[in-house]
Amino acid sequence: MAIKYAKKWKLFLFLIISILDSFQSVFLAYLLKVFISFAQKPTGNLLGLTLFAISGLIIFSIIGILFQYSFLNLIHDINIKIKEIATDHIVNINDQAKLDTSFMTNDLKQIETSKVVAELKVFNYILKFLTAIITAVITSWFISLVFFIAAIIPALVQNFAGKKISANSKKWEKANSNYTAAVTETIKGTTIFSLYNSENSIAKRLIKSAREMEDALQSTNLSKGIANELTSFAAYCFGMIIPFSVGVYLITIGNIALSTFMMIVQLSNNFVNPIVNIFMCVNDFKTTTPIWTKFIKIQKYKRPAGDISSIPVFNNLSLINATIYFDKQTIFQKVNLVIKKGEKILLQAPSGWGKSTLLKVLIGKYKLDLGSYLINGEKASGNWNKDHELFALINQQPFILNDTIEYNITLGQKVTKQELNKVVAKAGLEELVRKKGCQYQVGLGGKNLSGGQNQRIEIARALLKKDKFC
Repeated sequence: MAIKYAKKWKLFLFLIISILDSFQSVFLAYLLKVFISFAQKPTGNLLGLTLFAISGLIIFSIIGILFQYSFLNLIHDINIKIKEIATDHIVNINDQAKLDTSFMTNDLKQIETSKVVAELKVFNYILKFLTAIITAVITSWFISLVFFIAAIIPALVQNFAGKKISANSKKWEKANSNYTAAVTETIKGTTIFSLYNSENSIAKRLIKSAREMEDALQSTNLSKGIANELTSFAAYCFGMIIPFSVGVYLITIGNIALSTFMMIVQLSNNFVNPIVNIFMCVNDFKTTTPIWTKFIKIQKYKRPAGDISSIPVFNNLSLINATIYFDKQTIFQKVNLVIKKGEKILLQAPSGWGKSTLLKVLIGKYKLDLGSYLINGEKASGNWNKDHELFALINQQPFILNDTIEYNITLGQKVTKQELNKVVAKAGLEELVRKKGCQYQVGLGGKNLSGGQNQRIEIARALLKKDKFC
């Protein structure tokens, strides 16, 4: 359940406030009984009764405000915790769960609206149901039992429709992810598309992806909507109309007073409505099943404990018959390489040979399928936390964040001003920093800087790491 990510004391406070809030329906039902009784046989003070009713409503309004604050605050905290877990996975784990932009935006928002909110609502609906049913049983157990039994019927309807909702939700989640990827590709490739006069075909490609996503979403929402309508019909037919008929009959034979019956009818709204709403929330749960399953999986991945103490100084590395496969395709095989301290090595091979993959093997991101990778004679293949500490990597395409020059160099790590100025000078960024300052915002993708300046930021970032091997 998503609510497990909330702070325990806040959940407890929400429980207390929810219990108090659930008694509002009991209070309203009691008022209905008292006013009907007064109308049939006036006793007491009508003004006093009215003031009592207004005072009670004021108190429950205050409780309602506290409930809304507690409810929204829990959603806020749970959403942040879920995003923290997903963010930590993206930053620290090497793509085992293949999280993408769609998951971090659309999917997590779906979890918020259809799981987190729904779980808290179910919690509140259950309390409202319990307070109503207990009060009704105390008032008249027989008619309450009729209402209660009839209200169970919607469960059968919901169970029948639930599997269809889950199946359609999986299709929508996949289509939504594909659409997000297509949008990202289209935005990035606008210049290329214009260069090759392929705008129309690319637009059709994106529209096709959008249509598939919207079709899947429509199917999901339609199946959920039909299930909700059928559940509502069953709830109101069997949970209200039939019991109401029984109650009217009991009144006509003098078995129950009209005021008492109307009180139970008022309470029965909290038999039927919470049950209807609970099953609707269950339908919402089912729409998030594939997304939540993916989220749960990412928590199983743990960062391996990094320990570079065994490699205090770099001396050499070697690849022996190194082979790596992706999706049963050979990227490279039987590669042998020895690099000693102080050497400068040029890796030259045709495009697509696997040079980038080889570099990722060296820094520990990929593990060899066959062969050996040794650093200072010790096994090192695939140990990211250990291997990457020896390396810095300057990308062909500079990786620049929409932040300051300083943040792009340090990536948020604390460094002294002297250390920062040193790498700025070595990377040839002194003039830029002198004119703009280290707090200059470089813009999305470094758009406020030239290509060369962005590349120098990459170089400064690598120099700052103080690598033993770079």
